[in-house]
Amino acid sequence: MRIFLILLGVLACSDHNLNAVEKPTPGTRDTGEAPCVVDTGERPVEEWCSVEDNWKIPESHATDILFSLDSSCSMGLDIWQLYGNFDSFLNELSNFSENWQMMVVNKDSGCNHSGILRPTTTNLDEKFKDALFALNFENEFTEALLTVNANAVEKTGNGGCNQGFLRPNAMLHIIDITDEPEQSDIISGETWDQLVDRIVVAKGDPVLTTISAIAGDVPDGCDDASAGTGYAEAVAATNGVFLSICQDWSSKKSLGLLAAASINQDTFGLSEVPVESTIKVWITGTQTTNWVYDSQLNAIVIQGKPPGANDRVRVRYQTVCTDA
Repeated sequence: MRIFLILLGVLACSDHNLNAVEKPTPGTRDTGEAPCVVDTGERPVEEWCSVEDNWKIPESHATDILFSLDSSCSMGLDIWQLYGNFDSFLNELSNFSENWQMMVVNKDSGCNHSGILRPTTTNLDEKFKDALFALNFENEFTEALLTVNANAVEKTGNGGCNQGFLRPNAMLHIIDITDEPEQSDIISGETWDQLVDRIVVAKGDPVLTTISAIAGDVPDGCDDASAGTGYAEAVAATNGVFLSICQDWSSKKSLGLLAAASINQDTFGLSEVPVESTIKVWITGTQTTNWVYDSQLNAIVIQGKPPGANDRVRVRYQTVCTDA
């Protein structure tokens, strides 16, 4: 996932040619003296142009991490778990980058509790802890965290309470922690996908937007948590990480997955709409077939291990030529 430099090159178009699609059929004579019109059965074939898109994965990735937590009484132990393992999360994150910033947002309004935290922030642990336990006393959306998320990223512009949090070329990684399903639709009528759309619009790039969740197993939940529906769908739609709150989600391995999801770029938006059968992908000079094409994003998604620092990703494909 994702800071990248896009360089596209459009190569020469193929020659125009004709394709016989059916056996020619005679035309019919109209009334009067109108001449016969004969259908020859020949149609022009759409011209294809070659396109190449290139990216270089930077040495140090930039990422903006937003934590939101359900403030209901049942979440006390999980909040302590996150605080107790915060250093482990930071250590895992430092394996990828020191170019990060984060904030904690639990308020319905979307305004942060923590300020914007960075590696250079003094008393970082204590400020993070204080923000975690600054409960959402507004309380209407404490079990509707996607609304909180959307409100938060929409207030990152000039004059907003979260001004400066979203950086143009940084990844946005939202991490929601709850033992309930996403309930915005019950409260406001907005569904999970509408809220994800709001988040993406505020960020400005779906390729740089990831939502992860620590929530109840889907579809059945467990003794201590209901199924995290709504969050699971948002995670799947943005290629995030879903961790079960019913299991040991705060282990080093699990926190490592969250740290990696904050940094790794596995999705690459194409500059043109491709003819899918013509797509070819290379990573640092080696062709790979370990990818899928996401038509909704118009992007290539690398499967398995994503490209690492300084890797180069090259995608070649054909697209229908335009007059330009």
